[in-house]
Amino acid sequence: TGLWKLASHTRIPMYVLFATRDKNGRCHLTVSDAIPFFQNEDRELEKFLNTQAYTYALETGVRLCPEQWLWIHRRWKNPHHEIPEAYLKAFEEVKPQIDKALEPLRLITESE
Repeated sequence: TGLWKLASHTRIPMYVLFATRDKNGRCHLTVSDAIPFFQNEDRELEKFLNTQAYTYALETGVRLCPEQWLWIHRRWKNPHHEIPEAYLKAFEEVKPQIDKALEPLRLITESE
């Protein structure tokens, strides 16, 4: 929720940035377009949508080149809590906007 707090207070666009190494050992930096900020009167829904958007963006980049990632800490320490169905539905509705912002990440696999 840290990125959500930062974005909700500053209204500064958030981006996903990935550094990958190609077969020749050269590094490539790939930046997404701005991840949309989803405002909502329901602050809990707003927090969920934006936190989910940033997590989804990070996960998308890792899935493009999983062999280049090493996760050494326990990111999801706490058991998952029940997410209201309305929140999941709301995320599915905004997901195409996030996917559009992540289109530049396709360059990761094209640079290999």
